[in-house]
Amino acid sequence: MGSIGRPCDPLDPHNWLSWSDALERVTRGEADGVGLVVTPALRLTVLDLDDCVTPDGLTPGARAVIDQFAGAYVEFSPSGRGLHVLVRGACPDGWRRRPGLDVITKGFVTVTGRAWPGGAPVTRPDQQGALAAWHARHAPRPAAGLITMGSRPGRAPAGDWFMRACHARNGALFQALWAGELAGSPSASEGDLRLTLLLLYWQPQVSDADLGALLLSSGRARTKLADPNYLQRTIAAARRHRAS
Repeated sequence: MGSIGRPCDPLDPHNWLSWSDALERVTRGEADGVGLVVTPALRLTVLDLDDCVTPDGLTPGARAVIDQFAGAYVEFSPSGRGLHVLVRGACPDGWRRRPGLDVITKGFVTVTGRAWPGGAPVTRPDQQGALAAWHARHAPRPAAGLITMGSRPGRAPAGDWFMRACHARNGALFQALWAGELAGSPSASEGDLRLTLLLLYWQPQVSDADLGALLLSSGRARTKLADPNYLQRTIAAARRHRAS
C-alpha cells in the first residue's frame, strides 16, 4: 500500500499493515490502494495471467488454469485484461515464467477486489498436490534458439559500474531485476522498465543499442524482450522518465 503522494516500499515489513487497517486507510483517502506481500510463510502461490481477458471471454490457456484450480480466488488485474489466480499451496522450486504467465511465490501483488465471475469462493481448498503436478507438467522445454525469461544471466558486463550497482544501497533490487525476477513489480514489463532505469542511472551515456544489448544479456531475456519494437519502446519510456 502506498500513501497518496508518498510512495512506499511494499517489500519493507515496516510498511505492512493488516488487511482491515489497510482498507481503512484507503477509505479515509490516505492511500490509493492495497496489495498483498507474498512470503513463503503464507503458502500462497499467485498465478499472474497477462492479456487473457478478451471481448469473447478468456483465452483457452487462462480457462485451463482456472479449471485446474477450481476453488481458488480469481480476480481481474489492474489493467482489466489479465487475471490473478491465488492458489493455496507452496509452489515447488523450478520455473516461474512462461509466455503470458508469471508464478509469484515471493513479492508484492496488487489486489483489485474485482473478482472474476465465480472467483470468490467461501472456502479456498489447499491445492498443494494439484499445484505441484501442474507445475511439473508445464515445465518449459526450450526449443533451439528460443529466448526464455528467468534463465541464468551470462557473464557480468565489463566495467566496475556493474559491481557498484550490485553493492549499492538498492543493490539487492538491481540484482533481482537483472536475474529476471519481478522484484515487486506488478508485471514483467514493469520489471523490464525498472531495470532499464537502473541501467541508465549507472550508465547515463549508454547508447540505445548498447542498452538493448545489456537488457538481452540479463536474466530478463525472453521472446518479448527480443522484439525490437518492444525493446525500443521500453528504452524510450525509460529515457522519457529520466528526462522528466
